[in-house]
Amino acid sequence: MKKVAIIIGHCKEQPGAFSKSVGSEYQYNQGIASTLIDMADVFRYDNFDKGYTQTIIQDMKPKTKNYDLVLELHFNSFTNPQANGVEALYFHSNTKAKTIGQEFCMLMNAEFGSTVRGAKALKDASQRGYACVAYQVPTTLILEPFFCTAPEALQFGTVEGKERYSRVLRELINWYKSQK
Repeated sequence: MKKVAIIIGHCKEQPGAFSKSVGSEYQYNQGIASTLIDMADVFRYDNFDKGYTQTIIQDMKPKTKNYDLVLELHFNSFTNPQANGVEALYFHSNTKAKTIGQEFCMLMNAEFGSTVRGAKALKDASQRGYACVAYQVPTTLILEPFFCTAPEALQFGTVEGKERYSRVLRELINWYKSQK
């Protein structure tokens, strides 16, 4: 059976983006991840004192190396409130990750009507998130379901919105596990 790990993006001391609609990335995704513990193991970053890349390599990589799929949960933020949509980031040469990312985007579109920004390849260390997808042993994706700075965030902050997003992640994990 395929093993899936979920990493909550950011950490308690560095909680990531914030909006009144959903709270911080860390807080929001901690709540989402807690609904998935029956189908995936959940990991958290303690801190980023070593820096982002070294934290991935020294702390997270050893924890997730025996998994088949790693999903790191985030959400987007941008100064332009018109920015919206769903995307999934993956290591550029991992075609399996690209397919999983595309599936995630399509599931989000079907459930929320999200604009599909698509599965986006990360090619070098100058791109945010590169270390997460490049230095893990298993196929790894960073999931960005919405922009917290856009009106779309309102639907994700409600109890129903959180349940719907959790359901999308369940569908994605079940779909992944059913693939040969």
